[in-house]
Amino acid sequence: MADIVQLEEKGNLLYPKTHVSAIDNFDETVVKKSGDEEIAGVKNFKDGLQISGKEVIKGYEKYTLKNTMINTEAKKNVSELAGVFVKTGNVVTFNGRVNISIANETSSFLEILSIPSNFLPNSTGYWNVAVTINQLSNAEATRISIIDGAKKSLLVYTNKTGNHYLSASWHT
Repeated sequence: MADIVQLEEKGNLLYPKTHVSAIDNFDETVVKKSGDEEIAGVKNFKDGLQISGKEVIKGYEKYTLKNTMINTEAKKNVSELAGVFVKTGNVVTFNGRVNISIANETSSFLEILSIPSNFLPNSTGYWNVAVTINQLSNAEATRISIIDGAKKSLLVYTNKTGNHYLSASWHT
C-alpha cells in the first residue's frame, strides 16, 4: 500500500487536486490544450480530427478499374482498361490506361466507364473535370478526355489507336 503524504510548500499545505506541481514531471507527461508541443507515438482519433473547426481528412477508398467495367457501347473501340480511383478525404486522384483498338471515326466521345457515385466530382461551381490524356507517340493526334458531370462517366475522344494514359484529380 502506498504511503499518503501531505505536501507542503513555504509553510502552506498543498492538495494534488488543486496544485498540478504536486505531480512529478507534469509538464513532460501530459498534453496541454494550448501551446506548442511534440507528441511521440501513434494517436488514434476515433471521432475525427479538425483544425480551426474543419475536418482534416476522413476516410480512404480505392476503386480499381478492370476490362469488365468498359461500357457496352465503347467495347467495340476499347480493348483494355486499367487504373485506379483513390479517394482520401474528399479528394479523388485518378490514373488510368485505355487501349483504343479502333479510333473514333466521328467527332463524338466514347463513354468509357461510369464513375462510382462516391467518387463523383462535386459539381458546385463547375460541371466537368478535365482529364489529362497522353500517348507514347510523336504522331500528331487529337485527344480529349473529361469526367462528364451530367453523364457521370469518363469520356474520351482520340483519332489514334493504342494505349492512352489518363490522369486527373477533383473534390467530391
